[in-house]
Amino acid sequence: MSGSTPLHRRTHHAPERPERPERQAVVVTITGRPLSTTLPALEECGLAVTSVLDQLGIVLGRADTPTRERLDLLPGVHVEAEQAVQLPPPDSLLQ
Repeated sequence: MSGSTPLHRRTHHAPERPERPERQAVVVTITGRPLSTTLPALEECGLAVTSVLDQLGIVLGRADTPTRERLDLLPGVHVEAEQAVQLPPPDSLLQ
């Protein structure tokens, strides 16, 4: 095809999204305040609740760093990273 102009392809680039901070598994211990009124406050701070242990006053969830900082400001609320525990196999000599 002489005399024709080359075709130019346009590529569509998705707009860059700001990176979302990674959410970490956390254990939230509640003391000195009712769980029924504290749970909504935790969720308003951004905690993604995965489990509630009513009798123990413990809430399990996922939170990024800014959420953890907001949770730390709530009275009677203690937040810590969930710790993984690996037990040895049943036939291990370490038992």
